[in-house]
Amino acid sequence: MVPEVQRRLVSAILEVKPDVRSVYDPFVGAGTSLVASMRLGLDCYGQDINPLAVLLSKVKTGPFHCDRLDEYADEVVRRAKADASSAIEANFAGIDKWFRPGAQGELSKLRRAIRACPRWARRFLWVVLAETVRLTSNDRTSTYKLHARPDEEIEEREVSPLRTFEGLVEKACEDVRAHREELDREGFLRRGHYGRGNRIALGNTSAQARRLAGRRVGYDLLVTSPPYGDNHTTVTYGQHAYLPLQWIDLGDIDRRIDEEVLRTTQEIDRRSLGGRQDRATTKEVVEVLGAKSIALSDTFERLEDKPHDRTARVAFFYRDLDACLENIMAVMNDDAYMCWTVANRRVGGEEIPTHQVLRDLLERRGAVYVTEVERRIYHKRMPTRNGTSQTMRNERILVFRKQGSLA
Repeated sequence: MVPEVQRRLVSAILEVKPDVRSVYDPFVGAGTSLVASMRLGLDCYGQDINPLAVLLSKVKTGPFHCDRLDEYADEVVRRAKADASSAIEANFAGIDKWFRPGAQGELSKLRRAIRACPRWARRFLWVVLAETVRLTSNDRTSTYKLHARPDEEIEEREVSPLRTFEGLVEKACEDVRAHREELDREGFLRRGHYGRGNRIALGNTSAQARRLAGRRVGYDLLVTSPPYGDNHTTVTYGQHAYLPLQWIDLGDIDRRIDEEVLRTTQEIDRRSLGGRQDRATTKEVVEVLGAKSIALSDTFERLEDKPHDRTARVAFFYRDLDACLENIMAVMNDDAYMCWTVANRRVGGEEIPTHQVLRDLLERRGAVYVTEVERRIYHKRMPTRNGTSQTMRNERILVFRKQGSLA
């Protein structure tokens, strides 16, 4: 999601509903919607199943002790450069495939240096290390999906995680300071902390939409962008997170993280929407969903002459999305607005009308369709010859309102 677009969207909602206080994003990703809401002084809450997304969002919501961050950044670089140890701080299948020995050594020095900092600062430094890992691995960085570079290219590349980290952390400190200054100008900071409510949690929205604002407190506004399809075959955010998470202390993100989430490069995506498929129940899932959405029923008819896995791919993704909607509606306050950014992918050569399916599924739960806006996607990190990406050139922002209780 584009930050300025989301900020204008939230501002538009506030014009018609000025009593909005809390914003919820159940697929928080990199925290774009929360940052946009913070700039408007709202309480911000989010969750995501991807630990790297949770880390990014926690860092973007503070604290913002910029002078101390500058000091810790310099200290980490100094410690790492002075570190004479040859111990490798990561151990996972394929480490030699994805990282040359020299890169492994320098990443290990950085990891040890970061561990010497307090937890709030470590989170920020882990984010910088995550980008360092991405840029200095043997992965081709043109897509979210992991693809090793050709052997000859790997041999010719000269990468230094230390130098890369040093450049990145300076820019990251500048970005945090700019974020802090804007919040401070608006009077939203208290001693370096965001002065409104905010909390980010690791969570699977298809299992539970978290009441992060309090046990009985719901949310006034939803601003989110769910996955556009199962992550195995659309945008593989889990694969994108796999290598960075191998070098980050997971307990600093959330002490409850299941380390099995890094069992394979595909495990996070497998746990995401549509990732678990039981082909034996496909027919039953298709029937249930077809009864809930005319758009899905038509889609399944168009996929009948395609390979069986195409129907399953669509059915299990929307089964999980439907479960998310059930949980999300339960934590939204009456008359709350809900803003969804979605795009339509292709499966088996057929365009899947996610915008219409979402409308069908929400309206049957009592949501009122308000309006939608279509915008062009100018940057999408996907292969240019990928059939999916050829469709995903436009996004729609759909706005709904949860009907008030009749009681």
